[in-house]
Amino acid sequence: MSSTATATPAKYLRFLITGGSRGIGLACAHRFASQGHHIILLARNNAALSTATSELPRTHSEQNHECIIGDVSQQETWEKVKAEHKKLDVLISAAGISQTSLLSRTKPDAINSIISTNLTGTILGSRTVSSLLLHRRSPGVIVNISSVLGLSKCIPGTSVYAASKAGVIGFSRALAVEVGSRGIRVNTVCPGYVKTQMTEDVRIREIGGDGPMGRWAEMDEVVNAVEFVVNNGYVNGAEVVVDGGLRLS
Repeated sequence: MSSTATATPAKYLRFLITGGSRGIGLACAHRFASQGHHIILLARNNAALSTATSELPRTHSEQNHECIIGDVSQQETWEKVKAEHKKLDVLISAAGISQTSLLSRTKPDAINSIISTNLTGTILGSRTVSSLLLHRRSPGVIVNISSVLGLSKCIPGTSVYAASKAGVIGFSRALAVEVGSRGIRVNTVCPGYVKTQMTEDVRIREIGGDGPMGRWAEMDEVVNAVEFVVNNGYVNGAEVVVDGGLRLS
């Protein structure tokens, strides 16, 4: 799946992508790697992470992608990032855990896992990368992947997940105000139902339907939104919704 060429991009950026071994994170990695940028993937699964990193496109000889094995909810993971990767330009926080059970049937350990990965992990990652950018006095971009369930669409069996994703939106808005004057933009992308590995087992059609367009989003349609947010220098503190109108149904 990899390719080799000689041209380097006019603007070479260093991306850190969490949840990078699959789903939206991996799709974003392929998109930006194919444009010649340097990619650092962060995930917990060593084997999947190694495979994902090795299969990223390489458009020029100096493009050596990297990976970090770690749990986004743990501060030690971010201490490692801080020690080894001081010149990051873009953070895409795509690590996430879903929920498919009513709250009464969701065990405390599962609640903690969802909140710590989806919300705490996003906060710790944004804190680390924004601090590095502020220290360098460098502009940068943080894109946090939330969900339409964190906005207005309510579906039974997703209460904890929805709370974590709503938290991501509120956090991102506040951080955008904090660091915007220093050239650091913080935004969220809020997908609806997307064809990913994580959603393969989610019985959405039985409880929430497909929305007005009658289908789930293709991965590229979500990645297009992420790319828009990364490249548009005047988008800050925004929620870019990619849900086919699901929130209206």
